[in-house]
Amino acid sequence: MRLDHVAPRTVLLAGFAGWALLAWVLALAGMGGQVPEGKGGTIAGSRIPTLPAEVPGATLGPIGQYGEIAARPLFATDRRPHPFSLVTDDQQTAGAADFDLVLTSVLITPQASIAIVQKPDGSESWRVKIGDAPDSFPAWRLTSLQPRSAVFEGPEGQKELTLRVYDGKGGAAPTASTTSVPAASVPPNPVGMPVPTAPPPTDAASQPDPAQIEQIRQRIEARREEMRRRAQNANPPATAVPPPTNR
Repeated sequence: MRLDHVAPRTVLLAGFAGWALLAWVLALAGMGGQVPEGKGGTIAGSRIPTLPAEVPGATLGPIGQYGEIAARPLFATDRRPHPFSLVTDDQQTAGAADFDLVLTSVLITPQASIAIVQKPDGSESWRVKIGDAPDSFPAWRLTSLQPRSAVFEGPEGQKELTLRVYDGKGGAAPTASTTSVPAASVPPNPVGMPVPTAPPPTDAASQPDPAQIEQIRQRIEARREEMRRRAQNANPPATAVPPPTNR
């Protein structure tokens, strides 16, 4: 076997084995057994320091002796006292944020009283019980709830939110009332579908909007057409069967 064909790992293992064998042989020959014992040095002969004797009666004096510490705080850059408050990061963020919420719903039962509030843009909403606070405004607690109002208390005092009502602009009304439709503009009702009606308006401001009337009429016609198609599909016309012929 040629030496140039030996792997480097084999050479390394052989060297380590030879070193271990040499150390074992030297240990058997008495290597390390003739080390003389120490006779003491500078550490053993040095003097141990002693603590000063306790001064009798050394206690804290009255608080008036330390007034200069409060008047000139050590960790202030100008060595002058400044007001501070111990609040968490969430409370500090909630206190700095503007409490601008809208009361959309109120639920009052013998078991619980819940107010539903949301941001003006409708991006987030929360259900809040008496004594709790919205998630994004932990510093504002719900303290009072009425059928059409809610009172929150926070760092800026108390704020009362009034229940939002439908103003007739966009969306659908939150109540079940609907607008009456003139009889001349409504097609006949062949399937017996009830037409929603509402009490007559009491003043000029509550007159129905023509655009809303047209939308309601289109929805009614589309609903009737859908019900008519369902009735035809459920009851197909019967086909006449010719009588049998005698052969």
